[in-house]
Amino acid sequence: MLQPTPASLDSHIRKYERAKEHFEAMRSEVVAFLKPSRPCDLVVQFDGESHEYVVRAQVLRQPPIRLSLIVGDCLHNARSALDHLVWQLIFKHSGKDATRCEFPIFCDRDDYLLGPLQPAQGKAASHRRNPGGRKITGVDPRVKAIIERLQPYNRTDGPADLHPLYLLHNLDNRDKHRVLNLAITTVRPQGLNLSNLVNVRHRVLSQATGALEDGTEFARFKLERADDAIPGKVYLNTNLESEITFDKEGPGRGLPVADVLDGIMQSVSDVFVALEPFW
Repeated sequence: MLQPTPASLDSHIRKYERAKEHFEAMRSEVVAFLKPSRPCDLVVQFDGESHEYVVRAQVLRQPPIRLSLIVGDCLHNARSALDHLVWQLIFKHSGKDATRCEFPIFCDRDDYLLGPLQPAQGKAASHRRNPGGRKITGVDPRVKAIIERLQPYNRTDGPADLHPLYLLHNLDNRDKHRVLNLAITTVRPQGLNLSNLVNVRHRVLSQATGALEDGTEFARFKLERADDAIPGKVYLNTNLESEITFDKEGPGRGLPVADVLDGIMQSVSDVFVALEPFW
């Protein structure tokens, strides 16, 4: 029979502490990247067909790939902390050295209770398999109830698929098995002031909100009189703010890296607190 060491019974805390180290390293890396000079700008282009002026985001520098690696290390240790905790809870309650256990994370209640739906393949009809409860077989029934209550699908203050635990699940899987979760520079304009257009009347036709990736259209405006001319370059009086976000194509969906990781770390800590009486 397995004889656990003191280290193996608090390894979830050690994993979490390691994740915190990577979290702090990420924040230092972001500050160091943004500090020397502004890594983004806004540029004005004239659209000859529509006779409109287009303001686009221009990213001058992207973060080093090292930042994406640090983010991956933080995610993996945070996810591992939850899985280590489940193993310890099973061992404490049943004395078993579970080999196929993990902290279940689901954003759909049926998937948790019955297992995700597997598509039909060949002669096999579609079916459900591997429900959430199977991943924690051997824990105290009270622990099982708490873990079910902590599932993202129970969230009431926002979408379940944006719950920090579900983001952790998807971001970690992507980093481990497929590709890096790229951390990229985005532009977050806090305001656009076109009053510096000398002797030219204009009207804003459209204006975007939120973070803008390189080349994304932010605003579009048109001159009130077609025979007006802009003397020289158009200068914008803008309050530009740079931000490091996940790429929009991945599970991070363009969200700020620091905010996402902060939410993940807090959610993992909340799990620890909820289950503390049992470990």
